[in-house]
Amino acid sequence: MTPQEMKKLDKFLIEKCMKWKWLDEFKMWFPSADQLGRTVQIDDGYSKKTWHPTTSIEQAMMCVEKFIDSDHEVFINCQIKGIWNCEINKGKNQYYSPANNTPELAICLAIEKALEVNHGS
Repeated sequence: MTPQEMKKLDKFLIEKCMKWKWLDEFKMWFPSADQLGRTVQIDDGYSKKTWHPTTSIEQAMMCVEKFIDSDHEVFINCQIKGIWNCEINKGKNQYYSPANNTPELAICLAIEKALEVNHGS
């Protein structure tokens, strides 16, 4: 996956999975106060340079947590050293990532596939 494709996927995930909004005045992505259950603060946001779930396992897991909250099951596994995949289940629907060399990219691609199928994004 090219760096440009990864940036596009990062943006897709923050908009469609996390449901955060871009605020031009701060040049950052922010969750809503409803999502946080409190007032939003500047430390709650991510810039385009700091949001990168395709290369950050911590941020990829934030997306997984969002999916689990919406009644999806998420399975991440490594069957062969260095080859990762991710499976997302909701009812009878299953979405798989292609094999990847990082768990964060496997997670991101599976979530993208599930969101595209369910929401036509």
